[in-house]
Amino acid sequence: MGAFEGECLSMDHARARVWREGNRWAIEVEIDGVPYTERAYADLASATHAIAQILRQQAGRDPDLDEQECSQCDKPLDLVACSQCGADAFMRTCGHGLDMRPIRIVDEALYCRTCRP
Repeated sequence: MGAFEGECLSMDHARARVWREGNRWAIEVEIDGVPYTERAYADLASATHAIAQILRQQAGRDPDLDEQECSQCDKPLDLVACSQCGADAFMRTCGHGLDMRPIRIVDEALYCRTCRP
């Protein structure tokens, strides 16, 4: 599944699903027809908290920094925030294309393109 795209400030509808995969919980959140799936939650409370957090963040965030899912592997996207201004982006968790990341770690802090030293 890919990152959310489009104008999220005018979100028309959202849908969420939660299910068990072995001993982990998985979630799928769909906003305006665009799905995003994660499979990393140890308990139901963590999974439902993640759904609420994604919906809250997507309702008023600018998707300009979001990355597309990696074409070389199937690792999930993760929500990362700039430690300076709070801008957030769905980014790849794999090591492919590290030099092009919209939010990067510099001296153990996260920086977006604007705040990067």
